[in-house]
Amino acid sequence: MDTAVRPDARRSPPWVRRWVRFSVAALASALAASLLFPPVCAIFMAYPPAHLLVKTPRLPYENVAFPSLTGGVQLKGWYIPAAGGSDRTVILAHGFLNDRLIHGRGLPLAEALEQRGFNVLLFDLRGHGQSPAVPVTFGAREQGDVAGAVQYARERGAVHVGMLGFSIGAVSAILAASADPGIDAVVADSAFADLHGYLETAVLTRSHLGRSYVGARYAAYSLSWYRLLTGTDERAVRPEAVIARLGPRPVLLIHGAADRVIPVAESRKLLAAAQNPRAELWVVPGGRHTHSYEADPAAYTAKVAGFLDENVR
Repeated sequence: MDTAVRPDARRSPPWVRRWVRFSVAALASALAASLLFPPVCAIFMAYPPAHLLVKTPRLPYENVAFPSLTGGVQLKGWYIPAAGGSDRTVILAHGFLNDRLIHGRGLPLAEALEQRGFNVLLFDLRGHGQSPAVPVTFGAREQGDVAGAVQYARERGAVHVGMLGFSIGAVSAILAASADPGIDAVVADSAFADLHGYLETAVLTRSHLGRSYVGARYAAYSLSWYRLLTGTDERAVRPEAVIARLGPRPVLLIHGAADRVIPVAESRKLLAAAQNPRAELWVVPGGRHTHSYEADPAAYTAKVAGFLDENVR
């Protein structure tokens, strides 16, 4: 009797083959998604969607444009002159995915500052609002945007200049003030201390890889896309390394206790690094990322306007 086994008799059952094919396809899809996710996120970070301005100041204002001191990008904004004239100007710098309206609080804050005798300059950072759609760099080049705003304010007669920045605007204000001893005071709301450390932690947390070998390699891969698309190195954006250069100039750090984007620990690092008896940290109960104003608008306005009125003169 012929006992030879036909080749197809050795094959696995159909359900096993289907399971293997499904598993291989799922694994390949997961790997492809994990490799595609960082460049997609990097593109979104470098080129965020633009917002349309839906309000204009109630106070007399001018539409203005001035060059950034980084690359000469022409930035757009509003200049609100103080009634009766003033040699004091406060510059407001917004955060990521925003514009000069600053989540609707920019104009109320500008009005409160104008009432205290300040000129106010609100403007769109690069890649936001009506300013050119060039890559957003989270402070690397935006510090030049802030420096350009300071230069413009001085051309308009400002002798004393203060800064109020949010998130990347806050970081850019600290970086710009560290290089310009003529900036009298800085208010930094929701700033990070070290861009590389912040982004690396965000990648490791959201990928659920933790601080493992694989996590470290994935974070390095992710950040390489950021460098490629922005042409900058996030490791150079370290406000905690330069904030001490502000010396004894007044610094008000603000952070929401409920901030889940940039934890309040980042502002605590900045306060420690400042080594400045005139630096203070105000932690706002219930405040979310760049939204401490909304937790208590009256208290926020009084705190910020009072601080700048006292120290920008």
